[in-house]
Amino acid sequence: MADDPQYGVDWSCTTGLDPLGRLASGSTLMAQVCLRQLYCRNGRLWKAPNRVTLDVRDFVGQGIVAARDIQRIQAQCEAAIVADERILRATVLATFDGRVLTLQCTGMGSQGPFTLVLAVTAVTVDILRQN
Repeated sequence: MADDPQYGVDWSCTTGLDPLGRLASGSTLMAQVCLRQLYCRNGRLWKAPNRVTLDVRDFVGQGIVAARDIQRIQAQCEAAIVADERILRATVLATFDGRVLTLQCTGMGSQGPFTLVLAVTAVTVDILRQN
């Protein structure tokens, strides 16, 4: 794996550390960073406990009932994602089908664009696509 001086290299970690100890860099690392920003309760991010994060599962558990809820979710997700200094900007498109919250995250880091699509329930966060 080529070293990526702008994003760095880190342990591959989605909702848990990669059991094989693989490393991630580039757009894969950025998608994983976004996931962690959206999966860890505030103050629980191991390497950066002071960084603003949120747990998107809470949105589903609390109930999504109106368009204003979707707008609030999108804004809070975008703010959490750009709290990581490697991310210059992010846009989140949220949709909710009554059971699953889908988050389409696109972002721009200093090395270029990256995307992440998540399916969120009150219990799980599944990666549908990352690159």
